[in-house]
Amino acid sequence: MEFEEALIRCDMIEEYPDDPRGPSCLALGFAGRRPIHAVCAVKVDPDEVLIITVYDPSKRPEKWTEDYRGRKE
Repeated sequence: MEFEEALIRCDMIEEYPDDPRGPSCLALGFAGRRPIHAVCAVKVDPDEVLIITVYDPSKRPEKWTEDYRGRKE
């Protein structure tokens, strides 16, 4: 599954400590060459991750830098 492949080797690229759902982050991973962003919250148990949103940032090139690690201004 692409999502699992992307999350296994992902990097945290943004932190959202004040998210109303609890502290969360934006992770970037790749399934092959396809980029995948996932907004995730890590619960008390570090093995438990709440997946909030998943999307393909390459579908919105006007919003993301070429490496998908930063937002365009």
